[in-house]
Amino acid sequence: MSWLNQKAPSGFYATIGAVVPNSVTTAPVPGKAAHAVPLLKPYDFTMVQKRIVIVNPSDRKIVEVITR
Repeated sequence: MSWLNQKAPSGFYATIGAVVPNSVTTAPVPGKAAHAVPLLKPYDFTMVQKRIVIVNPSDRKIVEVITR
């Protein structure tokens, strides 16, 4: 997954409620993670600015930001 840890587009900061720009690639949460945390199953994810970003795929709004 070479698209992981993408650079954020100018003016975008990964915060809950923000809309992820179309230029940022997202993917469904992997099966293993969705199995371990069932609430993640309906969401997509990406990694931007060294943060894991959980995204609602229907409106591309950020529902959670996980920092390391």
